[in-house]
Amino acid sequence: MLQTIRPLVHLALLATLLISGAGARVQGWLMRPASDGTPARVWMVLPVYVAMLWCLIAVAELLAGRARPSPRDWMNQLAQRAAMFFVGAAWVVSWQQLMPTPWTWLGPVLVGVILSVVVERPRSVIAMIVVTLWIGAAMVICARFIPWWTRGMPLYILWEAMAISAWAWLGQAVFARWRLPGAAEVIGRASIWWGNALPQALGPAPSESPPLASAPRP
Repeated sequence: MLQTIRPLVHLALLATLLISGAGARVQGWLMRPASDGTPARVWMVLPVYVAMLWCLIAVAELLAGRARPSPRDWMNQLAQRAAMFFVGAAWVVSWQQLMPTPWTWLGPVLVGVILSVVVERPRSVIAMIVVTLWIGAAMVICARFIPWWTRGMPLYILWEAMAISAWAWLGQAVFARWRLPGAAEVIGRASIWWGNALPQALGPAPSESPPLASAPRP
């Protein structure tokens, strides 16, 4: 039951920030010009915006009663996920700023998607292809349906986080039913770079090789 409630808490948080307009208002507040009229830079606003978002995610995980082996391990995992999230967000926003046309910025982003899956070392080529196509499809859907006026801005990342989190959660359920070895774990970790804010276990996948037998004692 808790495994279902925890993702719903995260999705509810992201949806509330979007529907209530809180995400847009925070962006507007951060993008205010300086007292001398100097406009705010997206490169300075984006880290603050992402940091504020992940502070809320941390509170949501605490309230949802996420099982943790220790506070230190949980904070390390949270910091790793937030760092991966920020790198992916910066990659997306940077290309949207450099290529402000409807689709051209998506090319470098899809290359990043491929690399994010490859570094997870899926157990099979089929799993790698399927997960790459699943995340890539999500990025295309985001490019098509997220409001165009948010491109190149921190608010796009909030929309993307909502979409990718829900898409990755659905993908993990689908791949678990298909019993494709390791695909559910790979999509959970690789999608963090592209906006998945749901709790994921980071680190190497457990090995399937049998343990070595100890030598008999004389």
